This record gives sequence, structure tokens and C-alpha cells, in this order.
Amino acid sequence: MDTTSRSSGSKNAPPARATLARILEGYRRAMEASEAGVLEDVDIEALHDFRVAIRRTRTLLKFTGQVFDSRSHRRFREDFSRLAKSTGDLRDLDVFLSQWEEQTGRLRVAPATLAPMRVLLLRRRHLAFNRLVRLMRSPWYRNFRRAWKALLAREGRRAAGGGDAGAVAGAALQAAFSRVIKLGGGQRRRGSMEQLHELRKACKELRYLLEAFKELYGKDRFEAPINGLKDLQDNLGEICDFAIQQNIVRELRLRLTAEGGVALYPVMVRWAKWLRKRRDRARDSFADSYDRFVRKRNRKLFEAIA
Repeated sequence: MDTTSRSSGSKNAPPARATLARILEGYRRAMEASEAGVLEDVDIEALHDFRVAIRRTRTLLKFTGQVFDSRSHRRFREDFSRLAKSTGDLRDLDVFLSQWEEQTGRLRVAPATLAPMRVLLLRRRHLAFNRLVRLMRSPWYRNFRRAWKALLAREGRRAAGGGDAGAVAGAALQAAFSRVIKLGGGQRRRGSMEQLHELRKACKELRYLLEAFKELYGKDRFEAPINGLKDLQDNLGEICDFAIQQNIVRELRLRLTAEGGVALYPVMVRWAKWLRKRRDRARDSFADSYDRFVRKRNRKLFEAIA
């Protein structure tokens, strides 16, 4: 495949609108395939797959918004934002509960001692799950699914429109890479957890774009930056997950203490400190992970794409 001509806007480049519709249709089908598993609540990976498809879709809409008409773009960005927010708490609790035995084992505390905390976590998860189920079974969600499917089918039939896919992809990739550079540079000087969370989201967006557009440039061209991003995302994931879990433990500690569970207080203080140490240990590795990704070879690749 002639990747140079595709990224420079030649007459042989595929139309952006139909290309994006095809990619987004794949994500729509992935969402649809995960819905039953999410509602049946038999496997937490169903929710993970559902969320990834939502995030991939939001990323393409965010960085290629000039391709679809402004009304549809605005409407579906809002809809997918609502969906993403509705799944966040549930996924955080699933991750925490999946690590329960490992973490409590390190605390060397009898399982029965922490039973009140686990009950609160499960109750909190139950509420988050019910909120998501209500949304997914609502008339709003049915209308959203129908309208989104119809839009993608209509746009996918168009022979042209929205410019050429290579030019749109190049601009999106350059914008996403620049955002990672901007946010990551500040993190090397020990930025806030809020900034780290934004950087984690920016890395996810860049990876989703690389994976979405790799066929336009040749499947192997993005292998090195994608692998580097995976390592950086793993590092950021550890930092952010431990920070989220530390906050959950603190909130539950206050709740249990208010309800008379004073005996658990020392254990939960120790647990929060252990999570903070794990977070700080992961954070100490951030600079190396970030530097490996933004090395000269990757910078040149994104400059060439732009």
C-alpha cells in the first residue's frame, strides 16, 4: 500500500466519511455484542469490552469531528459521553473487587475482619450496576442505538465526502500525539493526579487512533509506537488505579467509622498507606516509560504522518 499518497491527500485516497463510518460500525457491533453480557452481569470483561468500544468511538468523534455534519456530531458526542460516565464507577469497583484477595492477603488480616468493608463495596457496586441497567433498558438508549446505526449505514453508503481519509487521519494523529507531549512533559516534574489522569486518557486516545488508522499506513508502521504506548498505559493505569482505590478505602473507612466500625479503622489506614506506596512506586517509573515512548524515532514518525 502506498502510505505516502494516502496521507498526502491524493485522488487515490479513500473518502474520509465512508472510511470513518466503516470503522465506527465495527465499534458499534462490538458494543452490541457486549450488551447481553453487561446486562446479565456474568463476566466483568463484557463491561470492559463495552467501555472500550465506547471510548474508541468517542475518540474518533473527538478528533475527526469535521467529517460528519455538526448536528450529528454534537448529538452523538453527548450521547457517548453519557454512556461513558454511566459505566465508570462500576468498572472501578470491578477492578478493585477483582484484586480483593491479593490485596487483603498482603495485609495479613483474617477475611472475616474485612467482611463489613466487602459488604459495603458490593452494595456500592450493586447500585452502580442498577443505574447502568436502567439506562440501557430505557427508551433513550433504544432511540440512541437506532439513530446511531442508521447514521453509520447512511454515511457508509456515500462514495465521497469529508475529504480524504489519509489527511483526516494524519491531522488526528498529530493532534493526539501533541497532546500527549504537552501533558507528559509536565508530569516529568511530578504533576497532580488530575493531570496524570488526563495524560492517561490522552494516551488511550492516541492508541485508539493508531489502531483505527493503521490499515491506511500499513499494519507494521505503528507497531513500535503502539507497543511503547502499551507500556506507558500500563504504568499510568497502575498509578491511577491505586489512587482510585486509595480514595475508595478512605471513603469506606469514614462510612464504617460513622456506623460504629471502629475496629476496622487501623486496618483500613494501613490499607490506604499500602495503596499509596504502590501508587508512588509506579509513579517513580513514569519518567522512564514516558521517555521511551517519546524517543526521537516516534517523534519523527508522527512528524512524517502530519
